[in-house]
Amino acid sequence: MGVEVSSRVKGGQRYTAECTEWYRSVAGSLTQASKDFATASSFWSTAVLDLGYRQSKTWACPLETGADLGPTPGAHLSPPYPSIQHNCREHGEVCSAISKELSQLADLLTRANLLYQHADEDARRSTTMLHSLAGLLSPATIPAFLAQAMGGAATSSMKSRRFNPIGALEATKHQQESLLRSIAVPLNIMAGKPAFDSYGVARAAGTLAMAESTLNDLWQGNKLDVKPVESQAEVVRPSHNTAEAMENLRRLAEERQGDLNLGSGLSYGTIAIQQYVRPDGSISWLVTIPGTDGKPDSPFGWPQNLELMSNDPRQRMLADSARMVDEAMHAAGIKPGDPVALIGHSQGGIVAATIASDMQDSYNIQHVVTCGSPIANHPIPSHTWVTSVEMDSELVAAADGNPNPTGDNWLTVTGSVTQTNTAPTPAHRPQASAPQLSTPAKTDKHPSFASSPVQNPPKDPEITHWLKYHQAAYQNASDLGSKPVHAHDEHFSQVIAGEPGKITYWQGRMSHEQQVSAGGR
Repeated sequence: MGVEVSSRVKGGQRYTAECTEWYRSVAGSLTQASKDFATASSFWSTAVLDLGYRQSKTWACPLETGADLGPTPGAHLSPPYPSIQHNCREHGEVCSAISKELSQLADLLTRANLLYQHADEDARRSTTMLHSLAGLLSPATIPAFLAQAMGGAATSSMKSRRFNPIGALEATKHQQESLLRSIAVPLNIMAGKPAFDSYGVARAAGTLAMAESTLNDLWQGNKLDVKPVESQAEVVRPSHNTAEAMENLRRLAEERQGDLNLGSGLSYGTIAIQQYVRPDGSISWLVTIPGTDGKPDSPFGWPQNLELMSNDPRQRMLADSARMVDEAMHAAGIKPGDPVALIGHSQGGIVAATIASDMQDSYNIQHVVTCGSPIANHPIPSHTWVTSVEMDSELVAAADGNPNPTGDNWLTVTGSVTQTNTAPTPAHRPQASAPQLSTPAKTDKHPSFASSPVQNPPKDPEITHWLKYHQAAYQNASDLGSKPVHAHDEHFSQVIAGEPGKITYWQGRMSHEQQVSAGGR
C-alpha cells in the first residue's frame, strides 16, 4: 500500500484580477466538459439497459416467414445484442474516464493558481470563531469533538486490525484549530485577558508558560551551555533550494535522534549552521533547526513549546531552544547585516519564527521555512519571506488556533494524505496517453502531479507530523507549477546563493549552575 499527499497553496504574491478571472474561466470550462462527458457516459449506460430490455422482448416474438428475413426462410433473426452492449459499455467507460480526468485537471488548475483562496479563508475564519463561541456557551462541544475523534480512532483500528488511534486526527482535522481556540477562551477569561480575538491561543500559552517554565527550571535548570561539536559523517549537505534544505533538515533530525544511522556521532539538542560565500566576498547563512527531542537536559524539551508560542516577545526569547539558537548563531559569526535563512521542523520552526519576529535588530532574517510548526501568531516582519508547510491532520501545526497570514511574502502549503492500493511511485510520472476504446483508461489512476508519494510509507496509518509528509506536500505543491511556490523557492535560493562554505554543528545542554538572561549572551 502506498501513501500520497496532495497539496493546497495559499498566500504569496497574488495574481492580477484579470489573470485570476482567466484561470477561473478555464477551470470552469474544464468542469463543464467533465459534466458533459459524465452525461454521455450515463447515456451509454442507459443504452446498455435499454438493449437488455429489448433483447428480453425479442425472445417472445413469434417466428415469421418470408424471403426478406434472410437466407433461411422461416428463421427468426435477432440483432447482435451482446456485441452492441459490449461496445456501449466501452464507450461509457471511456466517457467516464475522460470526465474524471477533466475534473482532476480542473482541480489541479484551481489548486495551482489559488482560485479557492479567498472563499477558503473566509469560511475557515468564520468556522473558527463560531466554534470558539460554541466552546464557551455549549458544554457539549468538546464531548462532540471527542466522539468524532473516537469514531475516527475506531475506524483506523479496524483497518489496522489492532488499536491505532491515528484516525482520530484525520477525523477531526477540520476542527482542530477551532477546538484549541475554544479551549483558550475560558483560560483567558479566568486570567482577565481578551478571549475572542485572534491571539487567544497565544495569550493562553503565555499564561500557562509562566507556571510551566518555573517548574521546568527547577527540574531541568536554567544554565545553557552551547558548544560546537564535530560530525564524523556528512549529515547536512549543501542546499541550493527549499527541497534540498528540507531533506537536510530531515537527515539532521533523524540522525540526532538515532532514527538514521550515518555514524556522525551527533546527539540530541543539535543544530547546523552553514556558510555561503558570494562572488563579492560577502557571506550568507542557512540555519537548520530540528524539533523537539524531549531529553531531560536538552533545550529542545516539551515545555519550551508553550514559551515559544506566547504572545509576549520576552517570554518567547526566554525559551531555552530560542536562547540556544541565538547563542549558536552569534558564536558562529553571523553579523547583523548578513543575509540569513532559517529552516525548522515543529519546535525548530517556532524557534525560527521567534528569532525572525523578536531579533530583527540582531540578525537580517530574509527567509524562514517551517515544517509542521504553529507560527500563525508570530509577528514576523513583512520583509521576511515565510514558507510554511503543514499537514491538515497533524494537529501540531493547528496548535496556534489560527490560519496563517496570507501576505505577499507569506506562503502556506497544506498537504492531505491519501492511502492508495498501489506501490509507491516516483514523484514525477509521465503524462497518461489518451484512452483507447479497446483499452479504457483506469479510473483510479491520478493524472501526473495530482499527488506526490511519501517515501517509505508505513503499513498502518501514522501521525503525519513526520518530515517525510511535509516533503511530499512541498513536492506536490512544486509539481503543480504554482507561481507563488516558485517565487518563494527562488527567493530562498537567492538568500543562500554562493559557494557552500563550512558547516558547523552546535549542541546545547541545560544544567542548574546559574541563571541567565534573555538572549543567552
